[in-house]
Amino acid sequence: MDAFFLYKDEPLPLLDLGQQIGLPRVEEAHAGNVLVLEVRGFKLGLHVERAVGNLEVYVRDVPAPLDAIAVLGGVAVLPDGAPVFLLELGVVVERF
Repeated sequence: MDAFFLYKDEPLPLLDLGQQIGLPRVEEAHAGNVLVLEVRGFKLGLHVERAVGNLEVYVRDVPAPLDAIAVLGGVAVLPDGAPVFLLELGVVVERF
């Protein structure tokens, strides 16, 4: 766990997505966004660089060697060819 933050007067744990997928920690504490998630009845905040919105996508398996990263649940390819990795939120919560 990285920290806690207040959401609607409720303290929630705050996890850094980059650290969850093995990226180095970003030193700028105020950069990015926080997604508030509820998974299996457990609420938490996930610090992300940016959130794009809702998209309807076709999900494919995560290719090797990235399939070794447990929190990655799938990958989709946007119309412009950019890959989007999808999180396995149950794994994120289990790690907490």
